[in-house]
Amino acid sequence: MRNFMNTELFIDKLSERFRKPLPGLKAQLQMAPISRIISIVNLFKTNKPKKSSVLILLFLKEDKLHFVLTQRHEYNGVHSGQICLPGGKYEDTDDDLYHTAIREAQEEINVEPTKIEKIGELTKLYTPPSNYCIQPFVGFTKNEPNFIKQPEEVKEIILTDLIDFIDNPIKGTKPIRTNRNITISAPYYEIGGYTVWGATAMILSEFYSIAKEVFEDTSTL
Repeated sequence: MRNFMNTELFIDKLSERFRKPLPGLKAQLQMAPISRIISIVNLFKTNKPKKSSVLILLFLKEDKLHFVLTQRHEYNGVHSGQICLPGGKYEDTDDDLYHTAIREAQEEINVEPTKIEKIGELTKLYTPPSNYCIQPFVGFTKNEPNFIKQPEEVKEIILTDLIDFIDNPIKGTKPIRTNRNITISAPYYEIGGYTVWGATAMILSEFYSIAKEVFEDTSTL
């Protein structure tokens, strides 16, 4: 397995990469179910989506870069039980969508917003089931946060080794039963024994494309 030459260099190069054109929808669609592709094309043109944002938070754990995912509780809603990134809907009191993402990260998993360095933002993604347009952000905090899950919103906190994700992603396509009791064939990542699919997988697909490119420039055998 390769190692980062220098975490600071990787973060600097990652931030620099976000100032260039993004992989965009092409990268997102690599992890999109066919039904999602059709819905994005048809519905985004006619619906006025609600605004939301999520955060891919990078942090050092035992001198290795990680990022954090969460699992939702089972509930009567479109994202019941799914693996997701910290984040949520935009509130009128938020300064902007980045503020939404870091506020939600604080509320959901006890991340201190003032300690997060904003690295960049990914391509917006429309989610037909909930009619939200999600703006993903990438942030970095040097020290591992004191993660505490908000018990009403978060069932599990999942810490993921970034090198493992970039260097040896476990992914495939399989039948997945949605909360509407419909089985679809969907691309997925397997992360920490959890199945990550849908909007979160699509967001991570674009992030993977960028991070892998930077990783190749800042790693050694």
